[in-house]
Amino acid sequence: MLVSLIIPSYNPDFYFSECLQSVANQTLDKKRFEVIIVINGCTIDSVRYILKQCEFFAQKINIKILYAETAGAANARNIGLRYASGNYICFLDDDDLISENYLMDLLEKVEKEKNAIVVSNVYAFSDSITKCHADYITKSFLRYADGGAITKKIKVRSFFSSSCCKIIPKDVIAGRKFDSNFKIGEDSLFMALISDRVSKVIFANKDTIYYRRIRITSISHENKNRMRSLELSICISFSFLKIYFSKPFQYNLLFFMNRIIAPFHRVFSL
Repeated sequence: MLVSLIIPSYNPDFYFSECLQSVANQTLDKKRFEVIIVINGCTIDSVRYILKQCEFFAQKINIKILYAETAGAANARNIGLRYASGNYICFLDDDDLISENYLMDLLEKVEKEKNAIVVSNVYAFSDSITKCHADYITKSFLRYADGGAITKKIKVRSFFSSSCCKIIPKDVIAGRKFDSNFKIGEDSLFMALISDRVSKVIFANKDTIYYRRIRITSISHENKNRMRSLELSICISFSFLKIYFSKPFQYNLLFFMNRIIAPFHRVFSL
């Protein structure tokens, strides 16, 4: 098994089926990847829905179902990592979609370089990918995509804000985990944590796309009051500091300074 695609699922709606359909449409040989669904903190009805969808798609793709009693994407991803048998890891949110060539293109490129991550193009959408639009990651991707690979992490820092839209060698992760104390910002903390092991960032083809669904109720995009956001930003920034000072000679100082400041910039932009 080459690729483990980890999908945390928490009380999904119809979009879960769309997500799995995009995975089933992959051009990569189905024997070369596994899909790990981590059901976390769901209602009984949601569990039944997930199992029904998995039963249908199990005829097309290799699906492994895991359970987590506690809700939370960080905990679910950690459980998925624990049981992943692939040499490479991809994360996919249960409301998002991926282009048909997604896994094949990412895998072809990551196998050529040691300890590199390969990032895809990203587009945001609400109802249909035919009406998708660019976001801040899209702009960064298009800015550097023709340059091949970049070793300076500060240049490609936007790609370290999410664990999705990329493929990561399992050896790069090797024992490191998402911080389950956070429900927001855990992605960027995890990517910062493994950044010392990432040799370079490689760009996939422009038509290799991760489609990010924008939902009003999405945990990642809820509107928070400024005081609560400020408190969260302080906690996240402190965690970045802890990571950096755990290995100050291995982590990139300029990269971490940017990561520490970024949460406050978002708060005061509200």
